[in-house]
Amino acid sequence: MQVSRLQRTLCTAVTNSAQLLSRQHALDSEAVHNARKALKRARAGLRLLRDAENRSFYISDNARLRDAAKPLGRLRDEVVLLEKVGGIRSKATGGVNRKLLAALQHRIEADCRRLHTEARDARLPQAKAKEILDVAGGIKRRPLAHQKSGAILAGLKRIYRKGRAAMKLAGGKPTDLNLHEARKQSKYLFHALELVMNDGGDRARKLLKRSKSVGEKLGDDHDLVLLEERLSKLTSQPSRARTALSNHLDKHRRKLQKKAFRRARVLYAKKPKAFAALLASNLD
Repeated sequence: MQVSRLQRTLCTAVTNSAQLLSRQHALDSEAVHNARKALKRARAGLRLLRDAENRSFYISDNARLRDAAKPLGRLRDEVVLLEKVGGIRSKATGGVNRKLLAALQHRIEADCRRLHTEARDARLPQAKAKEILDVAGGIKRRPLAHQKSGAILAGLKRIYRKGRAAMKLAGGKPTDLNLHEARKQSKYLFHALELVMNDGGDRARKLLKRSKSVGEKLGDDHDLVLLEERLSKLTSQPSRARTALSNHLDKHRRKLQKKAFRRARVLYAKKPKAFAALLASNLD
């Protein structure tokens, strides 16, 4: 893949996220989800171009896109947590469990309404769209056409190396923070591969599938971490019921982590140099 082509693709991803936030129903859950996805894809693209441009541009653009995505992430979290509680509640047995889950759902719904009201009053989507479009304009104007595809390969190798290291750390010490970092890095790898390997055949499809699966499993695990945090604040509810639900969530988390680590062992089996060599032909 040519650097100029990736540059155009990156501009499109950034612009798409801004357009989604400029629409009338920008705070709808689907619009927020798609805007966040476009921003993640864009930040992965920035990482791929890191060796093709001035480092200060990367640092500035990445920070601006990250800051634009943060409030969207909080909105997304509330919606996902409501879905998680709804799923658990539909399978719950016993009056105490149902009462606890109803209280938890009510708390999250209240937080969701508050965040949406604050976002609307502050015209958050419009403000973030303007910031994002400014980043897109800067990327578009940069003279990167002379850069060779080796710069992209170096970026992909760096993303893979960081993901591999993060997963190794999380496997040895599965703290919430380490698992969260492993999740982020695996998603960067997925989006980076998605940007440069759409026509890479069976090998590309397998890499995409594995990186996506690892990110999704660890993403589900992270959602349960957030749910446990909310649960811990419901001190008015019986401690026995809260402990039982917390144990249920912990059990589910262990299963998700086991699946994620199993798939990550295959995804990150090669050393970064060998991984880069494997993909070099796709970037010519």
